[in-house]
Amino acid sequence: YNNELTGTIPPQLGHMRSLSVLNLGNNHLSSTLPPHIANITHLKVLDATHNNLEGPLPPELMSHSQLSKLTLSGNKLTGAIPADHIHHLTQLSELTLAGNRLTGTIPSEMGNITRLMSLNLAGNVFEGPIPAELSQLEHLMHLDLHQNLLTGTLPLQLADAPVLSELTLSRNRIQGSIPTEYATLTLLGRLLLDTNLLTGTVPAWITDIRHLSFVDLSNNRLSGGLPDSLWDEEKQRVPYMAPSFHHVDPQPREINLGLNPFTCPLPSWASHLHATCQWAEVFSVDPDSAPANQHTAIAVFGQGFPAGDGLQCIFGAKEVDWVVVAAEWVDTNEVHCIAPPTDAPKEVVVRVGMNHQPVTQFGEMFEYTG
Repeated sequence: YNNELTGTIPPQLGHMRSLSVLNLGNNHLSSTLPPHIANITHLKVLDATHNNLEGPLPPELMSHSQLSKLTLSGNKLTGAIPADHIHHLTQLSELTLAGNRLTGTIPSEMGNITRLMSLNLAGNVFEGPIPAELSQLEHLMHLDLHQNLLTGTLPLQLADAPVLSELTLSRNRIQGSIPTEYATLTLLGRLLLDTNLLTGTVPAWITDIRHLSFVDLSNNRLSGGLPDSLWDEEKQRVPYMAPSFHHVDPQPREINLGLNPFTCPLPSWASHLHATCQWAEVFSVDPDSAPANQHTAIAVFGQGFPAGDGLQCIFGAKEVDWVVVAAEWVDTNEVHCIAPPTDAPKEVVVRVGMNHQPVTQFGEMFEYTG
């Protein structure tokens, strides 16, 4: 380990049948991983991190029934994980293949490595969905799949991983909302989902998980407002974590919600979560006039209109003069509502709001005629 070794890994190592730990990390070894290593029948730990190893993962190695730790990160390994062989890894507790050039999908057969506690496949070129079968790993504590090309949605089944404490899925192409089922991950300490294509709203349960110290949901497409549970109004801070065996006093937690298109206005404490917002805009009202003594169906056109039960049209410029009516969301560019009658001809400004709070700074004029 950490020498200046060059050249290739000699296949003669395969004759050392009683060897249990082989650490070749932090050298300059090149060429491929020789399949003869699998002949070391008592091998439990193989570490060849940070070399210049190339080529595929040898199926012989990926079916070694005695391995408990396999760490090959920081090389130039290519090809797919040999799915048909990994079910033989019955003793494996740690698999680290980060920082290579591995391709294909993450095999669902990973769910058969029953003793796996840590899986790190970050920094490769894996595609496709995250296999739901990973939830079958009853001992899985650390799952790191960041910086790949993973697609699909967050698997609901991961909520069934009973001891999961770190979930890192940053820098992929994952879509959909954050499952409410993840609130049952009571041992979760770190949740990193940043730089994906996630939509929906920020989960209110984030601060309910007692020891969740770091949450990064930045650089997604989360929208709407922020749940009140993310702020301790009495102490004017993000709610602290509960005391634990390691910390008898409550500890601070960090939440990063930056670079999401939240709907304005946001509460004053949003900056503590790095959250910013975008005002919706009203471009036109159709029709833009109607008799003052009747109810009139109107369409409000613009951009950035949020969906939700509390959507409203707000008639009037000053809050004391507001007339607020329920609105129907068509899409982010169109809202329908009923203009209420008024007692005299006049012009009023029409804006879009949510729960009696405008989400557009400005509006368009609607004329009540005589």
